[in-house]
Amino acid sequence: LEVAGATGCGDSGIMVEASEPMFVAARRRLAEKGLDRVWEIRHGNAFDLAPVGRTFDFAFTFRFIRHFEPDDRKRLYREIAARLSPSGLLVFDVVNRPVRERLDAEEKPPAGEALPVYDAVYTEDELRAEMRANGFEVVRLEEVIRHFGAQSWLSYTVGPRLPGLVLGRPDPEQAV
Repeated sequence: LEVAGATGCGDSGIMVEASEPMFVAARRRLAEKGLDRVWEIRHGNAFDLAPVGRTFDFAFTFRFIRHFEPDDRKRLYREIAARLSPSGLLVFDVVNRPVRERLDAEEKPPAGEALPVYDAVYTEDELRAEMRANGFEVVRLEEVIRHFGAQSWLSYTVGPRLPGLVLGRPDPEQAV
């Protein structure tokens, strides 16, 4: 589970989730891993974190912020910044524009097989400018997927035929 060590030494964490199915899945997975006493899950909205009632030292999101258009990303950044402690960190993923453009030129995903999803894409300079404009300082950039070409090929080519192999799980229903 991705959040096993995210709270540090005995601290607790709060997850905010708007989707009921994801809320249920997160609660189940935390219980399975024995982390349900460490993580509190609250129904909520990332655009309004005031009901959480406290500040964070660390905020983490993955495959979330990048799906919003610029104005909505600004709203998210404002809300997160309002809840982060002065030395707090925001960690999230972005799509690398040069890599994405190269891969799209080489091989387009199969038409009609996936839902259309908006992904903001960035060069390093574009990301730094967006963060600066929204009151954040980029401390470090780290590759999350180091072999994107191979992983993309596996996802589009092998994934539909052998989802357990690509997802690393025997049951594709557990991909939540």
